[in-house]
Order: sequence, then structure tokens, then C-alpha cells
Amino acid sequence: MSDKNINNPRIQSLELSAVHIPLPTESTTNSNDKPIDWGTSNDYPFFILSLYSRSPIHANIINQKAVHIWGDGLLNVSDKKPFRKKVNSDDTFELFINKLILSNLIYSAFAVEINFNMDGTPASYIHVPIERIGLSKQKDKIFYYGGENRDKVTYTYERYNPSVIYPDNKSKIFYYEGYIPSTSQVYPSPDYFQLIKTILTDIEISNFNFNQISNHFSPSTVLSLFKGEVDEDVAKKAESDILGAFTGTSGKKVLIDWNNPDAQPISITPLTSGDWADAYITLSEDVASKIYKGHGITSPALFGDKTEGQLSASSELENAYEIWNNSYLRVKRTELESALSDLFNDKIFFQNKPLFSASLSDDVKKSVLTINEFRAEIGMKPLPDGDRLIGEQSAPAVPEANSFSNHSTCQHFSKELTDEDFEAIQALGDDENAYEIVEGDKFQAQLRFDDEADIAQWILDKEISGLSSADLRKKIKDDLGIEITTAGLKKLISDMGKSGIIQQEVKDGKFIIKNPTPNKKVEAEQREIMTMFKYSLREDVQGEVLLDTSRPFCVKLIQSGKLYSRDSIEQMSAIYGYSIMKNSGGHWNNGYETLNHCRHYFKALSVIKKK
Repeated sequence: MSDKNINNPRIQSLELSAVHIPLPTESTTNSNDKPIDWGTSNDYPFFILSLYSRSPIHANIINQKAVHIWGDGLLNVSDKKPFRKKVNSDDTFELFINKLILSNLIYSAFAVEINFNMDGTPASYIHVPIERIGLSKQKDKIFYYGGENRDKVTYTYERYNPSVIYPDNKSKIFYYEGYIPSTSQVYPSPDYFQLIKTILTDIEISNFNFNQISNHFSPSTVLSLFKGEVDEDVAKKAESDILGAFTGTSGKKVLIDWNNPDAQPISITPLTSGDWADAYITLSEDVASKIYKGHGITSPALFGDKTEGQLSASSELENAYEIWNNSYLRVKRTELESALSDLFNDKIFFQNKPLFSASLSDDVKKSVLTINEFRAEIGMKPLPDGDRLIGEQSAPAVPEANSFSNHSTCQHFSKELTDEDFEAIQALGDDENAYEIVEGDKFQAQLRFDDEADIAQWILDKEISGLSSADLRKKIKDDLGIEITTAGLKKLISDMGKSGIIQQEVKDGKFIIKNPTPNKKVEAEQREIMTMFKYSLREDVQGEVLLDTSRPFCVKLIQSGKLYSRDSIEQMSAIYGYSIMKNSGGHWNNGYETLNHCRHYFKALSVIKKK
């Protein structure tokens, strides 16, 4: 290859592309029956979510805000007791609320699918990601995008109004959004909208640092080869060889230049990458400061991000927390408390959690605190014998072995439940005479808790004809995500038929299920199969239901003649400070060993409310 004239060198220019930041544009339409696009390609919520997933500072602030908002949990306004609710079969109440808080912090909105019992009351609550929904022009219809992208609507929901009782039992979506001034007409704007460019800068700083580590021989160096203009294929081959040898974390650090004696050597010009690194450090500090300030954080140390010169003394942190609490936290909590109260139709509020708790040594606690004072500090209920110092000796918790009588005794050794304990929960539960037990009530043991009610409702909503039990089981699994045995399904359908809820018959091994006749339809709509619990003698325990040694609490609970819902039992547990579903009245010695539950338990029954 001969050298060409280098007086006419080929100058290669690089065109730097402009950075495109997605905008929350909204499509225009006169129709209220289709969703408004959110963003140019209807993908703006994915962009907002990517800020959370890619910016470490932004994500930490969002997560820490959620922790502070939750505080010590939710309480009822009426009695200041912990508020709990069984929301669905997969989420704990705490996890469900955390999802809603995070959604509100990321999007300034959250959405919940509500499924209903036959009487129109909510049966379950399921969080719906904001990036999966679209809104109609009037915001009264919610569209669910089921595909990977926001391009195909698979479900359409009516927006839930807490003040309305819905007779159709169709699932609705509760949608809440906070108010942030913006040009958007339909969709919300996050309260950190003005920070988006700064958050993107934080992301690019992380990318720069990663690339600096990964590419030691980077574009910060100019390599000049004085060989004249070369063919395109030769240039590409040379570029490939050089990049393969000298870039990356394992690239070589020595460059060998083979030249003729009179030839001009290779010229290597550094582009002061060290200056760039220093600039990025300064920029990183500035970006972090702006993100914290934009989020309303008075001191990053409150969120575990302490840098030199920032607050450190506990008194200064308390002052910073008080400022942030008054300027942001209380406002955000009030906003969410209002939304959650509407969602659950119950007035609730977040209990504040102090920034610091008193730190006393165990020896000091034993000498200055009573048991109930210490339990109050950690949010636990007082004990009847808890008004004594922690260090004082108490009576033996467990009697001597020879003190047990010859017959089984029912005694809670750590706490003796009394008549007063029963008085605290006597308002809970319903008269068992108001319900009819579904024949063959034990079929629910083959199912998860409350799943039989979901399956029964599904059967009522369908016109089933010519389907085998295998076909029905598959459809139930596909639609509800519930697995049921063939025996369990047949028993459920049989019980529903005997109760007059459906008309059913089997022909050639296939089910034909119809809704009730018109004169029974109204009755059936009012008769929902539900699971209630009756305090009863355990099936593996011999003897009378009540003994002379049975504690007063167990006597009154059994003689009350009531059935209890799962929510009522969970309220009992909150009142007594332990799981009464698991441990019932307390410990019990059966004559051989001491068990951590009573002779009694809450027996599950499938029931229908009488007319």
C-alpha cells in the first residue's frame, strides 16, 4: 500500500446527538370510552419508574420517605387501636400499604382493584401498578394494559366511589391522585417533576463512573497514526485491533510502535481525563444536594446519607426532623390518610414514630421501669401484673407438675384471661342463629382461607354447560389463580345446589349449572357463601366442651352463641397482644405435656346468612 498525499487529509467529524427527555404529553380525543395516551408513545409512566430504578439517590429518598410515612403503622381514629385488614391472599396488610405509599411517592397516585361480596361489600383489595393503567378523558373509567407495553387494553373498569353500593358485584378500581400544579389535564405529575433533569444527571454520573472503571483506554485519549489516508477496511481493522488490545479492565498498558527509521512515530495525546473525573465529583455533590432539597429533605443525614459538615448531633438531627416533619411528612400523611380512609371506609391515621428512642442499659431498665412502662415504649399492651419493676421477681409462671389435677385443665400460664377480657370483645361477632350452616361444611378444608367464596362467586357469574370437572378446575385456575381438588369442586357445587343458590345437574360426566329461577334470584343474590368461625372444642380433644377448670374467658366465648369473621378474630388478637387464632385461650396441659394452645379453637364453618 502506498502512502497518499496527506496535504489533503480526511477529517472525520462526530455528530453528537441531543439528549431527549420524555414529556408527559396527553393525546386528545372527544371519546370517553378509550384511554388517553400518557406520553408521546404512551410510555411516560415507564420513564418515571426508570428514574426510581436507576438513580440511587432518588430511590433511597423514596424508600426512606415510605418508611417515615408508615411510622408505627395505622390506627383507628375512634379507639386508637391498630388497624388491620385482610386485603388479599398474597399480601400482608403492611406490604399492601407499602405498595400504595411507594406508588404515591413515585407517581403521586395509586390504584387498587376491589372485588366484591354478593352483598356489595368489598371482599379483597389488590394493588394495581400505575404504569399498567390508563384513564378516560373524564377519569371515570380505568383501562388496564395487560401486555408488555402500554399498547393493548385487556380490561376496562368503572372507577370506584366509596359512597356507592354496587349491585352488579363487578370489580372496580379505586384510583387516587394528589394535586400537583401542572399542564396535564388527565394524568398526575410527581411532586419532584422539576428535579427530573437533575435525577437524570445523577444516573449519567453513575454511568460515567462505571465506564471509567470498565474502559481504561477510553475516548479521553487521541491516537494519531501518521500513515496517510488508508482504506476504510484497513481503518476498521486497525480500530478493532487497538480497541481489543487496550480497552477494558484487562487491557494492556504498553503500546508498541513499529516504524521505519525516517517515519514519524505515533502521537498519543491525553485529554486530561483526570480533570473530567474531578469535575464529575464536584457535579455529583451538587446534584445530590439539589435532589435532597428538591425532595424537601432538610438534612440528608436523616436518610442515612451523612457527608462532611452536615448535622450529626442528635439534637441537631431532631431539629432537622421536626422541620421536615412539619413541612412535608405531616402533609403527605394527611393526604394518604384521607385516601386510605375512603378506600377502607374507616377513619384511620398513621402513628408517628419518634426519631430516637431512649437508650437505657438493661440494668437501668430493671431498676427504674415497670413492665408496663417498657411495654408502652415499644407499643405493646399492658399486662395485669405489669405494674412492677422489671427486676422484681414474679410468681412462678408454671405450676409444679404435681399440682395438675387428674383431668385436663385449661389454663393460660402467662396470663389468666378474665371476665373483663371478654368484656373487651363482647361487641364482636354475630348471632349464630342469623346464619345457616351449609351442608357438608368441611369441604372448605380442601381450600385456602376464603377461596371457596371466590370460587362460589365465580360459578354464580358464569353460565356453565357441558364442562367436565377437569375443565372447570382449569378455568378456575386460569381466572382466579386458585387450585381446587376434583372432590372439593364437586362438593362445593353440590352444597350450592342444596342451598338453592344454583341449579345444577351432571350429564355424561359434565356439569350444567344455571342461575336460580326468577323467583329465587333475588334470594340467591342476598345469600352469599361465607366463612365464619365458631369457638369450639378441638376435634382431637376428649371430654366435655367446658370443664370446671375452664377459664372464664373460654366459658363466656362458647356460651355467647356467636360466629366470628376473620377480621373480628384479628381484632381480638390486637386487643390481647397475641394470635388468638393460633393460641386460642392460652396454654393447656393435657396431663402429659403443656401445649401452646387451649382445648378450644375457632372452627371454620361455611355459612349463608338467613333471610
